[in-house]
Amino acid sequence: MAIVKISDLPLVDSPVEGTDLFVVVQDNVTKKAYASDIQTYVGFEEVQTATAGQTVFNLTTMTYAAGANNLMVFVDGVNQYEGSSYQETDNNTVTFTQGLHEGALVKFSTVQTQTSEVANANAVTFLQAGTGAIPRSVQDKERDIVSVKDFGAVGDGVTDDTAAIQAAWDSIKSANGTLFFPKGVYRCDNALNFTVSYFSNNHFHAIVGDCATIDFSNTALTTGNMITFGSGVGLFEEKSRFAMQGLSLIGPSLGSITPTSTPPHTLVGIFFNYAINLTLQNITVFNFYVGYKADLCFPISAVSILSDNCYVGLQLVADITCSAWVGCSFKEGRYGVVIQPKNASQSIYGQTFVRCNFEGNDVGMVIDPLDGSGSGVRDIDVIDPYMEAITYDGFRVGRALDYNNATTTGADRNRNVYNFRLTGGLWDGQWGTSGHQPVLFHAADTADAPAGCVVDIPVQLSTASIGYTRKSDLKNKIDVYIGSSTVITDETQYQRKLTSLAVADGISAPSTAAGWAQIYVDSADGDLKVKFGDGTVKTIVTDT
Repeated sequence: MAIVKISDLPLVDSPVEGTDLFVVVQDNVTKKAYASDIQTYVGFEEVQTATAGQTVFNLTTMTYAAGANNLMVFVDGVNQYEGSSYQETDNNTVTFTQGLHEGALVKFSTVQTQTSEVANANAVTFLQAGTGAIPRSVQDKERDIVSVKDFGAVGDGVTDDTAAIQAAWDSIKSANGTLFFPKGVYRCDNALNFTVSYFSNNHFHAIVGDCATIDFSNTALTTGNMITFGSGVGLFEEKSRFAMQGLSLIGPSLGSITPTSTPPHTLVGIFFNYAINLTLQNITVFNFYVGYKADLCFPISAVSILSDNCYVGLQLVADITCSAWVGCSFKEGRYGVVIQPKNASQSIYGQTFVRCNFEGNDVGMVIDPLDGSGSGVRDIDVIDPYMEAITYDGFRVGRALDYNNATTTGADRNRNVYNFRLTGGLWDGQWGTSGHQPVLFHAADTADAPAGCVVDIPVQLSTASIGYTRKSDLKNKIDVYIGSSTVITDETQYQRKLTSLAVADGISAPSTAAGWAQIYVDSADGDLKVKFGDGTVKTIVTDT
């Protein structure tokens, strides 16, 4: 009889099936067995450190079959015996007969058949590529990020996923974490509260979607915030961080938005509340009364966020400072952006809007500082805006806001707006006519715009655009006007030596302006004259 070594046998070239035969050794006897009769086993191990006198140990990463004699227990490397040393209380608990000493290392190990563990990710090992990688269970690997689908969200656009999504957030709200929305449409018929439940110096929470949509269009709610994101009222920590990206939100239908229409609901898409160090990217909101609302959030860094078909695209209400809005779109609504403190003791400052799109709004931006004392709004920079199909005014500065009627410019406010700067941009349409101004300041600012304001835009401005930049914070500087409308507002030109100065050739003597000296060519005699603030006129050059 020839002897064949197992090592000399060829390897199988297809998956093993249940009727395939194996050679096995059982009780020192060589036998044959079908593949379907062979069981494989997977080992599990958990180590805990005992506290002084501890007797009860709850297993967290493994289970065992109590009473099946498949559990091994070691204390500081010494094997323990069931019955005399410990009791198998249940499949997750072991109780020692005597308390252990503090610091004792207690190791629990068991094996389970592979057939009973096929669906258990804890029984499958994951090993990352690369030197130094260590094996982990697939279960441990998958817990790196919490998905809303881990808690039962379906994302089919039909099932109400509100409870599942809220449960997913609640699982991470007491510690740092990311909530992930896989691609899908998540119907939510009620509001979601994404606020944290603890106070910490360094907490970081993120909500990330893979181009996912949260659909609130079927909600019966008519008021309130559909998503609240942040620390919550009263929780404030400057070292915390919040981030949101990759999501679209849909609200209930608003019908047609007109300058005076009444909305069927006043829902807010996303309310950012006490969200310190907030980062936003690639978010879209549709069909909300207010798309985005922020209260006590700073700084905010927003890139490529969109509001469409909202009565108010973006609303800033209190203590919003040092924020940048880059490449954002606030379009097709009544007001693109509203900057209005929620009361006269609050202020908003340090907002920069870079190449933002205000297309299709009744009014592009309203800055309402409210009535009261002190500075209501200051340091607002708008750089290269896209202003197309604006029904009324591009920017209303220092005027009372009427949420219900965009046709009225609003009364003057007695609190100030300082350092509003508007430069460049693409301005499509006919500007400078009554009710359609690129910039509208206080009516009281006909002679002087608010201190520090600068307007330098490629639009023909009319005298009805009142004010802008005749006086700046640099009290000893004045702007240079060309004709009656165009304004040079580049401050560097204040330091340049003029090589020539062009004035209109022949005008009627201007009215006296206290504190100003006006150079003009008198149409009556052609002489170049200067008229001082006290009304005195001197001839500089006689027309010969």
